[in-house]
Amino acid sequence: MRIYTFKTIYNTLLSTFIKVISMRLFCLYRVTYTGLYKILRNSAYEPYQHFNLEEDPYEQTPLDTNMTIFNELKNHLS
Repeated sequence: MRIYTFKTIYNTLLSTFIKVISMRLFCLYRVTYTGLYKILRNSAYEPYQHFNLEEDPYEQTPLDTNMTIFNELKNHLS
């Protein structure tokens, strides 16, 4: 029978917590595009942004998120 000390349990939980946090911080960039339109989200805590790549190739001005193409692209990410 193996006996776990408080320190062992604490270190195991801490390392697991750190892994989960790092995955959430670094693995949540989402992007999809079709033709002229692109949507992206840099993290789970930010809203999606919608761009027209022909009129705004440097993605400086996000479009309205109520457009039909935005909803189609967002559904594609799910």
